[in-house]
Amino acid sequence: MKADLNLALIKRLKLGERPVAVNAKGALVFEANMENKPYILWDSNRDAPPGFGVRVAGKKTYIIRRKVGGVSIMPTVGNVADFLDLGLARKKAAELARSMVETGKNPNKTKREAGALEPTLGAVIAAYRNHLATRVKRRASAETLRAVDRAANKFKEWNWAPRNLKELRTDEIIEQFHKGAATPTATEQTFRLASTATKWAIGKEMLDATHEGRAPALTANPFTILTLHGMYRSRAQIAREREERGARNPLSPSETLGPFLEAAWSKRLENDNRTGVDFLITMLLLGCRSQGGRCESYSTQHTEPAERDSSTYAIQLRKPTQNVHYAQVTTMRTRHEIADVALDSVRIWAEVFFA
Repeated sequence: MKADLNLALIKRLKLGERPVAVNAKGALVFEANMENKPYILWDSNRDAPPGFGVRVAGKKTYIIRRKVGGVSIMPTVGNVADFLDLGLARKKAAELARSMVETGKNPNKTKREAGALEPTLGAVIAAYRNHLATRVKRRASAETLRAVDRAANKFKEWNWAPRNLKELRTDEIIEQFHKGAATPTATEQTFRLASTATKWAIGKEMLDATHEGRAPALTANPFTILTLHGMYRSRAQIAREREERGARNPLSPSETLGPFLEAAWSKRLENDNRTGVDFLITMLLLGCRSQGGRCESYSTQHTEPAERDSSTYAIQLRKPTQNVHYAQVTTMRTRHEIADVALDSVRIWAEVFFA
């Protein structure tokens, strides 16, 4: 049955009676619907897309029907109560019709399937951790995996782990970031990890979606809002804050530790400097201060002073690997590989200190 739908007519429709004809005046003729069977009144208005109508059952809903490839598809446009303007319902129905013609699928079903594929933050972090632990190239160290676990625990505390990434609002991310102002380094590490893990998940989902011929379930990284707002500290800011607090700058393999070792080694065989250079290098690698010969571990570049552990240091002498000798110094639960330039001196003094 067809009729020129309007809101007044739609409001009049009820399950207890159904339209069966049009009288001479163009008005609908109703008869009792004794079995209360749902029915559809199709829209004959020229502005309505073909196949648009209202379905009357326990509640009234707008529907749109298309036949694609010999298969009839009839998704729901929405509840009548949700559309104060019939024109908006017709417009949405036209959009659904185009989607059906293009894909040959029910767009509502496709949307539900995509929603089921939307990952939670906890799932993204877990998948990224597994990637770090199992990848062939540059597999993550135990300390890196512990850092991931610490971040995952934070997200559980905030009740973010079970939430879909699309549910995380940028304003609440910013608010939670500000709450960690007392421990800026740990806070930045946590959110940088979330951003990196999400970026990795987006790339993987793009490839999977292309292979499966569907729209990707994840396309945006909500944690990039922190970068857009410039909320991460720069190296210069970190250095300035350390200086203001009176904290010593951490050793950096490329900017401080490396150049010192190279310079010291170049002087090792000049003017009988070997013993002195060996002593300086070994004391440095053991984390000793310049006065008193007291050994303490030095912090890595992203470690807060409160997190330093002066009891944690060790030297491991490794066997040659691909004709390259190296020693491994462990401080602050972080390993620094030292090339063979320091191997002899480390071995000599390690035998003394660890005898």
